[in-house]
Amino acid sequence: MSRMVLVIVAVVCIAFVGGIASLGLSGHAPVPQPVHRDIPQQAPQQAVQAPTTPVPPPPPAPLVTPLSPAPQGAPVTPAPAAH
Repeated sequence: MSRMVLVIVAVVCIAFVGGIASLGLSGHAPVPQPVHRDIPQQAPQQAVQAPTTPVPPPPPAPLVTPLSPAPQGAPVTPAPAAH
């Protein structure tokens, strides 16, 4: 029984020491790496100026006239039937 307790205590101690070693054995804080440095940017470009001459308006759209209904007194002739 005492051997079993010693084996369990040894495994727990080895796991504890391994966990501490995996986190790092040094006592000082890690040194920050220079990954957040300023990136040089291009100089701002000049704004494009609007043309000084006025743009002519587009041509007017063609007008569509609706079909007028057939006069009331005109007889309706059926189309000839194909035989």
